[in-house]
Amino acid sequence: MLRAETLADPRVRAALDALVWAVHDQCPALYCGRDAVSAADYSTRRQGQVREGAGGGNIRLFVCASDGRVKAYVAGYWRPARFLELLRELARDALPLEGEPLVAYHVARAAHWAAARDVLVPRSRTTELFAQAARGGESGLGAREVLDQAAALGRLARSYEEAPRWVGRPIDDVLAQVEDEVYTRGAVG
Repeated sequence: MLRAETLADPRVRAALDALVWAVHDQCPALYCGRDAVSAADYSTRRQGQVREGAGGGNIRLFVCASDGRVKAYVAGYWRPARFLELLRELARDALPLEGEPLVAYHVARAAHWAAARDVLVPRSRTTELFAQAARGGESGLGAREVLDQAAALGRLARSYEEAPRWVGRPIDDVLAQVEDEVYTRGAVG
């Protein structure tokens, strides 16, 4: 999906042209992939069924400094609009290259996205929304859509929480570690 929709979007490609980046797909067959940039054969219906943030342990995008050190990390599949928002955020924030400021940035972004999730769906309403979604009742934005959006925000927060593990390190070292983990944690660790 990342290749078929997001990376195929001309706006995303233009934004990525200004960055040094790498996509890692630990198990391409899970998402009909062949390589990191060619679009897989997905129907429009199937594209619409994939939730944002899906494939988080499998699909990873690393944004690097010109020397190959990782500056930012986003896990999972994101639709073009949200992905562009994330890329603009990275460009706007002019990330520090290393050390505690870079880690602190990712910790702060994790807190931001977790708070956004909690505003959208306070923990006290989760059970009620699951019950509404199970009944299929729709009023305005349906319960299932609200839960999907909240889950996506939660996955985005987790992605930023994981980032300090990768940022500031050479991309070759990071990718070698990710490859090793497929044998210890599985393809979707």
